[in-house]
Amino acid sequence: MKTLLFVALLVSCGSFAQSRNEVNGWGKIKWGMSLAQVRKEYAEFKIVPETVAWPTITNGEMTLKTIIDTSKFRITHFDFDGMDVDVVVYKNPKADGVSQGALEPDLSTKASKNKNGGKNRFVRQEAFDHFRTLLIGKYGAPSNEQRVPQYLAGHEDGFERTVMWTFPSTTIKLLLREGEDPIGYVLVTYTLVRNNPM
Repeated sequence: MKTLLFVALLVSCGSFAQSRNEVNGWGKIKWGMSLAQVRKEYAEFKIVPETVAWPTITNGEMTLKTIIDTSKFRITHFDFDGMDVDVVVYKNPKADGVSQGALEPDLSTKASKNKNGGKNRFVRQEAFDHFRTLLIGKYGAPSNEQRVPQYLAGHEDGFERTVMWTFPSTTIKLLLREGEDPIGYVLVTYTLVRNNPM
């Protein structure tokens, strides 16, 4: 009986360890996929291009021209365990394949319009804690966790809190940055480890 229990525990631990070593993307996105393949996998969602403001000088006058950034796009309104998130998909700058996905929660419906109420910070902390719980449940204990002072948007008492999980092919980073309310954000990134041949 003890031997059978030990074998079952060993198999269970082995499969957990194996799944921890097999993180090679996020969701249906696998590292090295083309942006067209990702679009096909998430065809049921609204996908919008990302734009950047590019400075141009015409007749000695600088203006900002909005252009489409072809190295990334946004999958909008993805339901992540009851939280509305946008998923930004990035192409590897040195190859054609996808190398990063970033989950950006849409907290606008929960955030307070009152800048002095402190509710925006509370909503971001709540989202951070929710992500942290989900990620620990899926990937186990983080490999690194820290909180450091961060000067953000003129606010000297700001901070940055990061929680990281590292795998052979992927780094997962949960980030909370806070400045003076309402300035701050929550972000989860899944990034291809650069020296991985995938």
